[in-house]
Amino acid sequence: MDLAESQLRMPAVLMPSYHKLISSEEGKTAVKRIRLECGVCTATRFYSIHRGITRIAGVVACEACRQFYQRFKKQPWNVTCSKGGKCYELDETPKNKCKACWVAHIICRCPVPVSLYNNLQEYLPMELKVKMAPRPPKAQEIPENKRGGLGLEVLREDSWIDVTDKSEVYDSIMCDDANDTDEGNAQEQEAVESEADQDMEEEAVDDPDDPAPVTPKETTKKVSTSIKSSRKAQKPSNVDPDDKVMATLLNQNKFMENFNPKTSERVKRKKKKVQYFNSNARTKGQNSQFAHGPTGCLVATGKDLCDCLQEDCSGCHFPCPKCSSKKCGSECRVSRKWYYEKVDVEGTNLYWINEWIKKN
Repeated sequence: MDLAESQLRMPAVLMPSYHKLISSEEGKTAVKRIRLECGVCTATRFYSIHRGITRIAGVVACEACRQFYQRFKKQPWNVTCSKGGKCYELDETPKNKCKACWVAHIICRCPVPVSLYNNLQEYLPMELKVKMAPRPPKAQEIPENKRGGLGLEVLREDSWIDVTDKSEVYDSIMCDDANDTDEGNAQEQEAVESEADQDMEEEAVDDPDDPAPVTPKETTKKVSTSIKSSRKAQKPSNVDPDDKVMATLLNQNKFMENFNPKTSERVKRKKKKVQYFNSNARTKGQNSQFAHGPTGCLVATGKDLCDCLQEDCSGCHFPCPKCSSKKCGSECRVSRKWYYEKVDVEGTNLYWINEWIKKN
């Protein structure tokens, strides 16, 4: 397979026409493109044969309609129509159409699931909902001219010529649509059956007059008891970590039977380098690291000292943007992990020493 052919992202319905075209030398070297007739906005667009073409619920759609549909379906928002829903009745392109009527055209012209149709319809204005159908169309109800179209064109003598086999394209689209519809109906049927089963179970348990529900109640209690017992069984074991290492090694290699991690020099050296922590020690270490408390005072002595280290200073710095205190220097004092030991006055021999810290 050639590199150019391996990079093809042409729809499968056009592959027979493509292989038939490249069977000749003229077809291999000719410039090709894909003609797309959007079934949503009815616009005709042209794409490269190396660009993928997709559909919306079986209807051929252009890149603009498909991307907008995916974005709105993933995260819908409330949309309005500035023309009062009038552009919904016109076959306008997405460039001059409002987003509300654009969404309405997509879900009314494509056989989307009923649940998705009702969900997206809630974000449309009321004057637009009145004009829409109560349910989305089925795949069998959409005529051939409303499904959109795909075609393969070749440039010959400054004009584009259609070389598509129409019958193969139509048969493939109809077959794929039937499969998509069957899968969608099966998923909806499973969802309805699961909801019905849940409703029946709730009714059976909640009805006190019916003697039949006695058995489900007993089963539920047994299940919950087993769950609780299994949860109780999951307790932290007091097994030595060295024994765990030994068991793992024995399972992996038989020649490790005579290896004892407790007397191994390599394990001893490794244990000396590794530091083991527990939750309590970690918390104590973090609390002791702070030099200033949550109010800005020194943790050691509780003194509300300015960063200039002058005892009687009421604040000689710009108000702190974090705590609004005038005693904070280059950094806020709230939960600060360091403090000033000495402050030198630039250009003089004056200096102040922090006498409110505990020296070891």
